[in-house]
Amino acid sequence: MKATNPHIPNLFVVLTICMTAAVSSAHTWNVERIGDTIGGTPKQIEVSVPNDAEWPGVLEMAVGPGTYPIRYWFNQYLTWDFNTVSDETNRGHMGFAHHPTGGVPHVAYGFENKIYLAWLSNDGPWLREVAFEGDAGGVSLAFNVEGWPGLAVAGSGALTYVWKDELGWHNHQIATNHGGFNDPSLAYDPNTGLPWISYGRCFRGIEVTSANSFDYTSWSIEEIEQTSFPDQTELRFVPGSGDLVVMYLTGWGENLRLAVCRNGLWQPPEDIVSGPWHDSGVDVDVDGTVYVAWGEGQWGSMGLYLKQRDWATGQWTGKTLITTEFPTIMNSSLDVSDNRLGQREVHIVVDGGYINRAWAIVGGPAASILLLDPNGGESLVAGSKYDIRGESSGPVPYVLLEYSANNGLDWKVIGVTSNISEYHWEIPQENSQECLIRISYPPNPLVSDTSDNLFTIYQCTLAYDLNHDCFMDFLDFALLGSEWLQCGNPFDPNCVQ
Repeated sequence: MKATNPHIPNLFVVLTICMTAAVSSAHTWNVERIGDTIGGTPKQIEVSVPNDAEWPGVLEMAVGPGTYPIRYWFNQYLTWDFNTVSDETNRGHMGFAHHPTGGVPHVAYGFENKIYLAWLSNDGPWLREVAFEGDAGGVSLAFNVEGWPGLAVAGSGALTYVWKDELGWHNHQIATNHGGFNDPSLAYDPNTGLPWISYGRCFRGIEVTSANSFDYTSWSIEEIEQTSFPDQTELRFVPGSGDLVVMYLTGWGENLRLAVCRNGLWQPPEDIVSGPWHDSGVDVDVDGTVYVAWGEGQWGSMGLYLKQRDWATGQWTGKTLITTEFPTIMNSSLDVSDNRLGQREVHIVVDGGYINRAWAIVGGPAASILLLDPNGGESLVAGSKYDIRGESSGPVPYVLLEYSANNGLDWKVIGVTSNISEYHWEIPQENSQECLIRISYPPNPLVSDTSDNLFTIYQCTLAYDLNHDCFMDFLDFALLGSEWLQCGNPFDPNCVQ
């Protein structure tokens, strides 16, 4: 992963807006297991997709007896792996985002009354610096329009905005509260560039605050709802506009609600679902469609659900069951963004014993793959050469080639190629009449094709089969006769020419 200096402002921003239809049950959801969580109870999981990337980045933190690190999961060479951001015991919620240029992952977290900002360096290890000294029950991270990092820090007694510019780190205390603050969410108004923060003020309710100027010394505070035990706030702007939404939980997860601000006016909070079990994920698409995902059910039979809200009408769809493959869902996170092929994707990650991802392509050009050859009935000699041929349409930058010698029970990798029309394959040393070829585009498992019927690979036992067709006939003698008494050594004077 190529890293860039995260503290140089982004002076050139290219915005690509791709309108898309809202996701529905008609879209096919893909589900995969990313990896096992570390010991302890899962505390937080976050997903973020770098600009124009094929794979999302996933951040994981667990708590429990002992020390559990923060881990960053990424996809490398078609498999998931992780590296460690921090080995220290951490508390509260972390902030996670990719830099708008270069896609370098950044993590903000608190440890021993210090707030750190960490980022992945060019040569692999994570670097960090102290952004703020103070208590942190939760941290949120975002980048402003110039590419500088900003933090919302919710402590036991104060809510603080922390930001960096060319002069270094700065901070301003926005509000104090004896009961403390929790679960802040920071975002920048795409029209004004000013920061907005949603948060829970303990024993009072859900609030939103916004800076009045770029010296960040004056802030306006608005109350969304009164509740004694506010929990989990997520603030999102509608891309390209000053409208925004805030999702939050009331009464220790009693109700999941959404507050909408349009044209500067807050509308009455809307119920999404009653009694979600754990943290939920939310994001807003470029057309204003709001996606919300959460888990509910009994232990060992947990369902991942999705609802969406149409921005024009304000209407919610009925909840859609995405999958019941996850035994537990402690936390979830959602991201909707463009991939590098111009397609819109919704990514949801959940944890609970292990980390899973569910995703669907909801807009953009369609992609397909067709395997032409071998497509069934062929007899191929092990060790010989054979051309695998296929064709594709839409965004398919490369394909993964695999073969099976047991009718699809197991698959072995042949290779990866950008030339799907013809791939020169050296036939493996197999003896099987149950062979198949599969070609696929790994980021989207729906884009794949497999041989229509079985074909054969066999090892030839003939030692003098000159044309490698595993059949001794006059053609072999003709080949032998065509070079009779000829010598292949150009330096031997006894060779008969």
